[in-house]
Amino acid sequence: MASNVLFVVFDTARADSFEPYGARVGATPAIAALAASGAAHRSVYASASWTVPSHASMFSGKLPRSAGFQHRGPTSDLVYREANRRLAARDESLPTVLRRAGFETRGLSGNTWITDNTGFDQGFEEFKLVTRRRPGRLHKKGLKDRLMWRVDAVKARLDDGASEVGDLLANWTARRDRRPFFWFVNLIECHSPFLPPKPFNPLGPIDRWRSAAEASRYLNVGSIWRCSLGAYDVPDDAIERMRVLHNASASQLDAWVARVLEQLDKHGLLDETQVVLTSDHGENLGDGCLLGHSFSLDDRLLRVPLVTAGPAALPTDSVMSLTELPAWVCEAAGVHDHPFEAELPKGVAVAQLDAPGDGDPQRCLDGVQDWNMADGGVAAAAKMGTSIACAMDGRYKLLRPHGTGARVAGLPRELLIDTVADPIETNPQPPTSTQETELAAELKALRAALDRAAELERPKTVVSEATKAGRDPSAEAALKEQLAHLGYL
Repeated sequence: MASNVLFVVFDTARADSFEPYGARVGATPAIAALAASGAAHRSVYASASWTVPSHASMFSGKLPRSAGFQHRGPTSDLVYREANRRLAARDESLPTVLRRAGFETRGLSGNTWITDNTGFDQGFEEFKLVTRRRPGRLHKKGLKDRLMWRVDAVKARLDDGASEVGDLLANWTARRDRRPFFWFVNLIECHSPFLPPKPFNPLGPIDRWRSAAEASRYLNVGSIWRCSLGAYDVPDDAIERMRVLHNASASQLDAWVARVLEQLDKHGLLDETQVVLTSDHGENLGDGCLLGHSFSLDDRLLRVPLVTAGPAALPTDSVMSLTELPAWVCEAAGVHDHPFEAELPKGVAVAQLDAPGDGDPQRCLDGVQDWNMADGGVAAAAKMGTSIACAMDGRYKLLRPHGTGARVAGLPRELLIDTVADPIETNPQPPTSTQETELAAELKALRAALDRAAELERPKTVVSEATKAGRDPSAEAALKEQLAHLGYL
């Protein structure tokens, strides 16, 4: 018998914001109870450190580069749309497979990167972008916009779409047809600018005002990149407020989960529904002098929560990658005819980062010269052009930096991190001769995974003329406004 699937992605949520992963008792009681009735996998890794490639893996079962998502630039939305269409045409995306198997497929997204504009609507009968209720004034320069941004934060009445998504899900639950369903949800509440509404926001009015001002100053792409490339200058008290509000946003999501589970139970659907909660990546909040989720594949970004309960049990005996989710979801739903085969050996996860400046070192240097860095920005420019692949076994992480920046900086071919001895991952070093001997089995497995990932890489996706012609100027303008709100522009 087929099982329903509710697949929820808490965008940018750190694992340690939830009780099964170290948050204080009572912080996320609904998710803790769900984990107690099902499972909370403690060693799950994202395949990328930002939204689009990670979702590509969760939908296709492939690493980002083998799914065709290794491009990021001015036309990236068209590239992603083309890549998603190709996956759907080959019947290699999760919603497409489940729809073919007779499932009702619906999607809701609060993140502008995950919409029809980037092709993530493929395979869904209905897909809706939930426009955030919070006005997009974060990075506008007008005095009135800046003032209203802070006033809205002090009032703390607005969310980033969770309440509307909850209403839509309640409506779907009450009016669903007889088919089993696959419902996908992306919630953006844990993404910057970290301004949850009352009653979840624990800060007083003055600190809410400060947090809004700090979001404008630090949580934009220029400031995030500058910090993460070596010019970290965020005050400790600002970081502490960001951490408090990120955790408060997780509590807000927990209340949302409680409401959704109550609705499913009310309509007699909970026992026959596999509820899957995860994140596409985490967030750095001052950890190792990093901010946001740029230029790094550290564990704060890659280690994600995965909590599930329902008719199927989740194996938790070894390291898991989000690339394994499509196959497991299909099996949990009772759909055994699917194309999702493991790309990598069990027990090792791989993640990939494609640097935005890879291939254009001069552009990188030009872009950071205004930051007045000690060496003129040479080191930052090199990092901006350094792509990375890494393999992880739960303790050891082997990185392979490559690309223009890695060559300019003269980086070694491999760098090893022991995440127990170096939890903030500040001192990656080439494997020593002693490690080559003592960790021979571990290094062999990590290298084999990276070699296999490299073999699976596809050429960069080329945008077709039909896709270019189909670009909607009004949709593009809305996309840019929303991306600016998230700090991407």
